[in-house]
Amino acid sequence: MAHFEFTDETLTLGDTVLHRIRATTDIAGHIERGELGGWVESPRNLTGAAWVADEAKVYGNAWVTDEARVSGTAEVFDSANICGLAQVGDNARVFENARMFDQTAISGNAQLSGNAELLMDSFVSDNAIVCETAVLTDSAQARGDSWVGGFACLHGASVATGNAKISGRVWLFDAPTIRDNATISGHITICGGPTIATTAQITSAEDIISIVLAADCAETITAYRCCTGHRIHYGDWDGTLDGFRTEITRRAETNWPQANAGAASLNRWRYELDQLTNLLASRVEFWESNN
Repeated sequence: MAHFEFTDETLTLGDTVLHRIRATTDIAGHIERGELGGWVESPRNLTGAAWVADEAKVYGNAWVTDEARVSGTAEVFDSANICGLAQVGDNARVFENARMFDQTAISGNAQLSGNAELLMDSFVSDNAIVCETAVLTDSAQARGDSWVGGFACLHGASVATGNAKISGRVWLFDAPTIRDNATISGHITICGGPTIATTAQITSAEDIISIVLAADCAETITAYRCCTGHRIHYGDWDGTLDGFRTEITRRAETNWPQANAGAASLNRWRYELDQLTNLLASRVEFWESNN
């Protein structure tokens, strides 16, 4: 116990006795010598310059190390590992064999469990659950009432929010947003920043088309299957196939993003969008005939 000691104050959780801690030295410029902290079961629970504050609890075989912090009424237990500059706050729970590294964070009533991992500035908040063997990395987020499990891997500012559910071997790259009541499972890779929302139900690569149009300010067009038929997202616009046709006409006439490029470029853009519409129409027909 190089940087803390047990006080005489104890707390019993079932058969486990926890001890209130007190700093024996200044810690990482944030904790002063003599400052009271939270609760730990054993000296092995807290090493390095790590700290447990407020009414937070660390027990079992859990290990908090480096400059990690556990605060609020958060709990870290079982064989969970919190290291680096990771933060566990509010009423969050990290347990089983879950691990947090780098400058990751979990807050609210969120849970991290199973063999799940948070890496490289990713965070979990609100009532989100990340479990099983899921990994969030590179600023990925799980928030709202979302659930991320299976072998799912969220990279590059990917977001799961609302009541989204992601499982199986789903890989998300380059900032897609999965929200509302969307469900994604199976063995699928989604990249390029699309939004997947409403009642999306994606279980295979046949259930989604995502295309980035470089001539259209790199906006992404994403169409996917959902419980009520289909949905299409085009930049900030979303709707069905009929609305997509109308949106193309509107942009061509009033708001084409490359209007200064001339009539030839506009005609090519419109032709390519018309061909894409035919592709989407074929896929939508397939989805709706198999719902």
